[in-house]
Amino acid sequence: MLVFYEYKILKLFIPACVYSLNLTSQEMTEIKDKIFDDILPNYPQKLLLNHFIKAIIKKDLGSFLMTLLQLSKRHFNMERHLDSDMIMQLCQDENLLEKLTAHLGENILLWRSEIWVNYPAKQMIPYWHQDVYPNLVKGKSKNIYAYIALTEVNEHNGFEYIPNIYQEHFRIKITDPFSGNNLFEIPEEIKKIAIPVVLKPGEFVLFTDELMHCSLHNHSGKIRMSLALRFTPSGTEVVQGYTSNYHQPVTLQLKK
Repeated sequence: MLVFYEYKILKLFIPACVYSLNLTSQEMTEIKDKIFDDILPNYPQKLLLNHFIKAIIKKDLGSFLMTLLQLSKRHFNMERHLDSDMIMQLCQDENLLEKLTAHLGENILLWRSEIWVNYPAKQMIPYWHQDVYPNLVKGKSKNIYAYIALTEVNEHNGFEYIPNIYQEHFRIKITDPFSGNNLFEIPEEIKKIAIPVVLKPGEFVLFTDELMHCSLHNHSGKIRMSLALRFTPSGTEVVQGYTSNYHQPVTLQLKK
């Protein structure tokens, strides 16, 4: 049985505490099929082209490359909550907002959404990393990320993490010049104690930007699809950069 530590103690959510969206298994199956069959193949081309041109005009190389990545690959979609009502409804799920409100307050900023599709025999992000973006989110905000399983996530296709107590062994390998995020070198003996995250469709975990994690090679023989959401408290300065969609963060609030 893994132990869940409160943010106030270690400033870290270890994804051992699993929550569920306010949706049935049948509803999740329908949502998964809709996303894979209709939403992912039909990115609004005019919208994407518009932001592609803006990135060129702004000389925003990071956003240019981010947009190009989505045009060239089918495993990564950003900001689909802006054009898809279904994705936005997932972002506003009652159970999700209830957990977030307990830690971020009543007014929550959703500043990024990412749909990840990990195909069999592939690995999404093969580098150990934390989700720290000093060039995108300014100040010492309490940033919380939600990882929602749209399909089954297990030790054969998902991601694994290393508890924060081993942080003295984390060594920076390279820094992303656009977001400021670091990629790390981890000793092999520490990698061996990494813990895989296991979720059923519709379940989610929350974690902060201090969690060291890495994607797994997908050896399950099935597609793994997930929705990653990035939240911060109202009032946090979010920079409009390194994105495929120049937009203001969306304010979300739990309905009373």
